[in-house]
Amino acid sequence: MRQLCVLLVLTVGLGGAVRAQDSLPSAAVTGRRIVLQPLRVGGEIRGELLSARGDSAWVLERSSQRVVAVRLGDIRSADVQRHGLTAGKGLLWGGVVGALSGIGLAAACSKVSDGCGAVFVGSLAAGLLWGGLSALSLGPSSKWHFEPPTADSLARFARFPQGPPPGMRDSLAARPAAPLAGATP
Repeated sequence: MRQLCVLLVLTVGLGGAVRAQDSLPSAAVTGRRIVLQPLRVGGEIRGELLSARGDSAWVLERSSQRVVAVRLGDIRSADVQRHGLTAGKGLLWGGVVGALSGIGLAAACSKVSDGCGAVFVGSLAAGLLWGGLSALSLGPSSKWHFEPPTADSLARFARFPQGPPPGMRDSLAARPAAPLAGATP
């Protein structure tokens, strides 16, 4: 009987280890999100930074899902996403935590006393206060700002930091940032 228990424990343990290895997260192989502001009047370029080398940057635009090559000399500034926790999300999380805590505290309070509605309001206010205070630092810390951007400063955030692959480099020539329709350069 003892041997059967040991065999069962080993089987479950090894089965769990194999399953755990199958569920390991894969590494992200994408570049950071970037917003490029052109020097001339025109629309900003948003998307994934594929590469930055020499005087050019290659961006996979989010809206059209096409690769755009841009001369860095035609770009006034670049904002690279550092993390996704922005000021709005910090405030939202503060409100959610405050509301859930308030519900739990009000339910517990109502078991021993009457008039516990203020507990929910107070907990929600405290959550929003902490969320608001964290939002003050989350907003500016969520991106890196480069003005003017250089290939050296942007390359470390690209999918291909060593430069674009030969096929992409040969098929796409850098172009000036396009002005908006109806705008005068």
